[in-house]
Amino acid sequence: MAANLAKNTFYLTLAAIGQKVLAFIYFALIARMVGVEWTGKYFLALSFTTIFSIFVDFGLNSVLIRETARDHSLIPKYLNNIFSIKLFMAAATAIVAAVVINIMGYDSLTTLLVYLALLVMVADSFHMTFYGIFRGLKILSYEALGIFICEIIIVGLGTASLLIHRSLPILILALLAGSLFHIIYVLFLLKKRAGILPRWELDFTFLRKTFKIALPFAIAGVSVKIYSYIDSILLSLLAGDAYVGWYSIAYKLTYAFQFIPMAFVAGLYPVLSEHWKFNREKLIHTFTQSVRYMSAISIPICFGVWALADKIVIAFYGPDFFNSILPLQILIFVLFAIFVDFPVGSLLNACDRQTTKTAIMIATMVINVALNAILVPRFFAVGAAISGLISFTFMAVAGIYYGKKYIGFSLRPIFSCFIKTFLSGLVMAIVILALKEQLHFILLVPLGAIVYFLVLYIVRGWDKNDVKEITGLLFNKNNP
Repeated sequence: MAANLAKNTFYLTLAAIGQKVLAFIYFALIARMVGVEWTGKYFLALSFTTIFSIFVDFGLNSVLIRETARDHSLIPKYLNNIFSIKLFMAAATAIVAAVVINIMGYDSLTTLLVYLALLVMVADSFHMTFYGIFRGLKILSYEALGIFICEIIIVGLGTASLLIHRSLPILILALLAGSLFHIIYVLFLLKKRAGILPRWELDFTFLRKTFKIALPFAIAGVSVKIYSYIDSILLSLLAGDAYVGWYSIAYKLTYAFQFIPMAFVAGLYPVLSEHWKFNREKLIHTFTQSVRYMSAISIPICFGVWALADKIVIAFYGPDFFNSILPLQILIFVLFAIFVDFPVGSLLNACDRQTTKTAIMIATMVINVALNAILVPRFFAVGAAISGLISFTFMAVAGIYYGKKYIGFSLRPIFSCFIKTFLSGLVMAIVILALKEQLHFILLVPLGAIVYFLVLYIVRGWDKNDVKEITGLLFNKNNP
């Protein structure tokens, strides 16, 4: 089982790395070629529709993955009913979102971008449901390949548009083309590999039970979308498109790394669900190691980007985005909380404590919205970054507290790892700052990584057993 988790994580992580590298280059190209304000409009349209996307899914995908991982015979029932009800939910959500964007009084270009982004939102929701079947089966290689090909389509079409005719609507249509590819590709795989296709079925008794299970996931989803994207909306209303453009750089650079815990949890979640049912000792071990790994990976990213923020922003986005540097240096430390919270949240959800996770997310949303309302009018993008850092830190701490309360894992190895990784990251940052003006920042990335892992090994934050375990899981060809 551990080998299967590592292999699934490896496939999805490999694809996500390729996708994120392409996306990073692509967004940098967009920012340089369309300017600060148009970058802000583009980012705002996607942020706005992302908030509404949860109402298309309503937590149903999480239920599908969890329940089909436990019982494969339920796959057709869940697939057919969720597909059918989503047709109604997608139409209703798109109509409501279109009405809201008009009420808010945005200009015609922004409104058009939102209309087009709503189509992307609907397509994404459906292909995630279809991929959910393979996640329940613990097969992530198909999704990994789809992610990478989709990004190639988006970047290819979008870059061609930028070179021929700079048009924000066409950039959104490039996203739509990628989403439509996902749908065609995964439907082909469902038919060929699983022998099924979604068909019309509305079993209202079954759906009532499913929605009851999904409700905590849905509320959590609403919360996470709001506290993740409300800052961009407030910036657009209170400060203007330019501030959204500056903040989008900090946001994109920070959340570009989120694929790492997302890929890991895609494989971790069904495994934790199974361990909760059959083996509690393995559950605690798998969870504890997951948190330790996420901490060890996130800290060098946080300190490295903090130390090199000015070099990165100017090199990739240009001097027009100088005001993105300070928000980036603050927001990047959100990554530590996010990396840790992914396995924590997966543990609570897998162990039927989704209501607790939902309550934590609601509290996080309230804190985030309140802080944004206070800080954004005064400090603009910097205020949004501070709000994100405080609220996400609360979420991770609360998740660990309740995870220990319900599951009973030990905090000692987790906190010991936190202290050692922070110390190693700090030493790495000091070295980078000392050499930043002497060496090109690209050379400092591998140098910083070497310093970090060397110090981490010296302070025993990562020992031989850890290295042996993770390399054995990833490269043991005898494992299934």
